[in-house]
Amino acid sequence: MEKKKQNRKEKSRTEVQPFDESKMEPKRLSDAARKEMESDQHTVGGF
Repeated sequence: MEKKKQNRKEKSRTEVQPFDESKMEPKRLSDAARKEMESDQHTVGGF
């Protein structure tokens, strides 16, 4: 019975991880886009 509980915990952990990753991805993309926009502004500003 203890082993079953452990397996259940592991399963829920693996189920939660992809959700966290998908949550982080848009943030990473927006950060990259923001950096790109900043660098674009610098080029336009003549830096």
